[in-house]
Amino acid sequence: MPKNKNFNTVGGAYVHVWVMDHALESAQDRALTYIKDRSWTPQEVLNAFEIQQEQISALGKDEENLYLMAQVYGIAADFLAWKKEPGNPEDPPQFSEA
Repeated sequence: MPKNKNFNTVGGAYVHVWVMDHALESAQDRALTYIKDRSWTPQEVLNAFEIQQEQISALGKDEENLYLMAQVYGIAADFLAWKKEPGNPEDPPQFSEA
């Protein structure tokens, strides 16, 4: 969105969101609202699933930290963005905003 501080330089971002909720549908609604509240416009949802307890112990360090933040705040996200020009979604992230 134009009011986003990175609007003129960022071509887009992948957003990874952890939501602590009891239902997948309401968790997805909360995730989309969280993204919009940070002046981003969601284009599509690539994945949405409920993690199983046994998968938590296998999380990598960064993923575990995001999960722990979500446990504290109810929701946590990582925005992995790429530059507007030149650039495309396959380029490495230019910045990460949590």
